[in-house]
Amino acid sequence: MLKQLQILFVSDNQYAAGIFKGYFHALGCDLVTISDGNMFLGRINVISPDLIIWDFGMDKGFSNQENQKLLKQLKVPICGLSNAHVKSQMNIEFDEILVDPIDVVQLDKYIGGKFKRGASFYAARKSSDRRDSFDRRGPSNCRRTSDSEIQDKKNGSRIDKSTELIKSVGPFQIDNQLKCVYLNNKLISLTYKEFKLFEKLANDIDRVISDEEIIDYLWPGNSHATKADLHQYMHLLRKKIEENPKKPIWITTVKGFGYRLLV
Repeated sequence: MLKQLQILFVSDNQYAAGIFKGYFHALGCDLVTISDGNMFLGRINVISPDLIIWDFGMDKGFSNQENQKLLKQLKVPICGLSNAHVKSQMNIEFDEILVDPIDVVQLDKYIGGKFKRGASFYAARKSSDRRDSFDRRGPSNCRRTSDSEIQDKKNGSRIDKSTELIKSVGPFQIDNQLKCVYLNNKLISLTYKEFKLFEKLANDIDRVISDEEIIDYLWPGNSHATKADLHQYMHLLRKKIEENPKKPIWITTVKGFGYRLLV
């Protein structure tokens, strides 16, 4: 089982904190954000982080000699977050410099390389998520119903009940029992949250769905979920569905309104 990482983010940037929260939550990591310099010394001894992400915008409030000495003594990797390539005033060595706005691909590559367990930590976690998802469903395989089985159903033969749960939306096929999605007959491996997000879009293709509606669907009753959390999962879903996630043709953004699945 992969070690649960403790991530400390030193920043008052709420947008970046939201992106990191969604990303590390998907990996099963704990993220703690500190934005008050007076709390830094006390909290860092309690947290014992495996990784520190340091926002260069916080240097003015944190760059005293005591903090810098403590950071050097911790002997944990420190990743900088730079806005417009601003240089840090801290006299410490950074393991990696992330550029704000955050590039999730760069972040993913760094985390996978830094905390690998044979394969990258991120890839291993996604594989674990898929195994857990199949374990919850039981021993059945993610298998599409064949044309002959569908024909048998039409003829009144007794077949697997999952046939009734297969839904076609344009080139996509959605198996709601086995939680599988196919694009042009090719299986797309999705995590639970990614499947729920795609399901929401596929169930209402005739209109634009607002961020707020999707958030309520993915995190019902969770007042702490933010648009940043949604944007993170939307990015991960597009990476799996779109040929070019930066120029999506299936999951489109309607600026000022929300998202729509175009089929």
